[in-house]
Amino acid sequence: MFAMVLFMLWLVSRGVSCFALLCFADGFFYFRTQVRVPPHVLFLWLSACSQLVLGCGHIFPRVNRRFCW
Repeated sequence: MFAMVLFMLWLVSRGVSCFALLCFADGFFYFRTQVRVPPHVLFLWLSACSQLVLGCGHIFPRVNRRFCW
Protein backbone atom coordinates (compact mmCIF):
# COMPACT_ATOMS: atom_id res chain seq x y z
CA MET A 1 0.00 0.00 0.00
CA PHE A 2 2.80 2.41 0.89
CA ALA A 3 4.54 1.62 -2.40
CA MET A 4 1.32 2.40 -4.28
CA VAL A 5 1.02 5.78 -2.53
CA LEU A 6 4.63 6.59 -3.41
CA PHE A 7 3.97 5.59 -7.01
CA MET A 8 0.97 7.92 -7.15
CA LEU A 9 3.00 10.75 -5.64
CA TRP A 10 5.55 10.20 -8.39
CA LEU A 11 2.80 10.29 -11.03
CA VAL A 12 1.42 13.56 -9.64
CA SER A 13 4.92 15.05 -9.62
CA ARG A 14 5.16 14.17 -13.32
CA GLY A 15 1.97 16.10 -14.04
CA VAL A 16 -0.62 13.32 -14.11
CA SER A 17 -4.05 14.77 -13.31
CA CYS A 18 -6.20 13.84 -10.32
CA PHE A 19 -8.89 12.51 -12.63
CA ALA A 20 -6.41 10.11 -14.22
CA LEU A 21 -5.30 8.94 -10.77
CA LEU A 22 -8.92 8.41 -9.76
CA CYS A 23 -9.54 6.29 -12.86
CA PHE A 24 -6.33 4.37 -12.21
CA ALA A 25 -7.32 3.66 -8.59
CA ASP A 26 -10.79 2.52 -9.61
CA GLY A 27 -9.43 0.25 -12.34
CA PHE A 28 -6.70 -1.16 -10.10
CA PHE A 29 -9.12 -1.95 -7.28
CA TYR A 30 -11.61 -3.52 -9.71
CA PHE A 31 -8.85 -5.63 -11.27
CA ARG A 32 -7.77 -6.92 -7.84
CA THR A 33 -11.21 -7.51 -6.30
CA GLN A 34 -13.76 -7.53 -9.17
CA VAL A 35 -15.82 -5.09 -7.05
CA ARG A 36 -16.74 -1.58 -8.15
CA VAL A 37 -16.05 1.08 -5.54
CA PRO A 38 -18.88 3.56 -4.82
CA PRO A 39 -18.05 7.11 -5.99
CA HIS A 40 -18.15 8.57 -2.48
CA VAL A 41 -15.50 6.09 -1.33
CA LEU A 42 -13.26 7.08 -4.24
CA PHE A 43 -13.79 10.74 -3.38
CA LEU A 44 -12.76 10.12 0.24
CA TRP A 45 -9.72 8.18 -0.97
CA LEU A 46 -8.73 11.01 -3.32
CA SER A 47 -9.22 13.59 -0.54
CA ALA A 48 -6.95 11.60 1.77
CA CYS A 49 -4.31 11.32 -0.95
CA SER A 50 -4.52 15.05 -1.68
CA GLN A 51 -3.89 15.81 2.00
CA LEU A 52 -0.90 13.47 1.95
CA VAL A 53 0.48 15.02 -1.23
CA LEU A 54 0.06 18.59 0.00
CA GLY A 55 1.63 17.61 3.31
CA CYS A 56 4.64 16.18 1.48
CA GLY A 57 5.14 19.32 -0.63
CA HIS A 58 8.41 20.09 1.09
CA ILE A 59 9.71 16.64 0.10
CA PHE A 60 8.37 16.77 -3.46
CA PRO A 61 8.49 20.48 -4.41
CA ARG A 62 7.10 19.90 -7.92
CA VAL A 63 3.98 18.26 -6.51
CA ASN A 64 2.43 21.42 -5.08
CA ARG A 65 2.87 23.31 -8.36
CA ARG A 66 1.28 20.60 -10.48
CA PHE A 67 -1.41 19.28 -8.18
CA CYS A 68 -4.78 19.95 -9.76
CA TRP A 69 -6.62 21.14 -6.64
